[in-house]
Amino acid sequence: RGYDTIPSVLPRGPSDLLPESPELEVERRVRGALAGAGFVEVVTYSFVAPGELAWTTVRPYPRLGEPVTSIALRNPLSAEQSVMRTAMYPGLLRSLSHNVRHQVDSVRLYEWGRTYVANPKGGEERRPVAVETLHVAGVLAGLRAGRTWTSPDARIDFFDAKGAVEAVLAALGISGARFVPVELAPYHPRATA
Repeated sequence: RGYDTIPSVLPRGPSDLLPESPELEVERRVRGALAGAGFVEVVTYSFVAPGELAWTTVRPYPRLGEPVTSIALRNPLSAEQSVMRTAMYPGLLRSLSHNVRHQVDSVRLYEWGRTYVANPKGGEERRPVAVETLHVAGVLAGLRAGRTWTSPDARIDFFDAKGAVEAVLAALGISGARFVPVELAPYHPRATA
């Protein structure tokens, strides 16, 4: 009979969009603040080598009060991907290393993802074996503005990282943050906060 015989009718149902969930709002703000600070998002594997975790996890897991325990895979693809990550930094540092090896002058990377820590009571009473926690982490290195004719070759320093953290906090409406020196085992005592 033809398309001209089909009546034009608006669809039924709610026409209003649902409001954005608070979790998505936080994620959008954090990603926007980091992009505004010049960071590029990377997505790395959740599987890492056990040795990489030894120097990137330095404190007890705060929610469980237990030392950080990684989860080993039963049938890993390789030794470099045999445990679940307990920190975001192994993948970020691998990406940073890749960029430096390819002579990128200014590197600012961040990742929004999950870490996995063995649950001491996992498997009992239907408890999950792993505690998954959402994190955002970043690394930066090289020249502050990349190589340009108009600016000197200033190196990225602590204050660039501090500015990025402050931008994220401001995007979330958090004020009054303080940066204080802290002494953690593998890190330099006057270069950690």
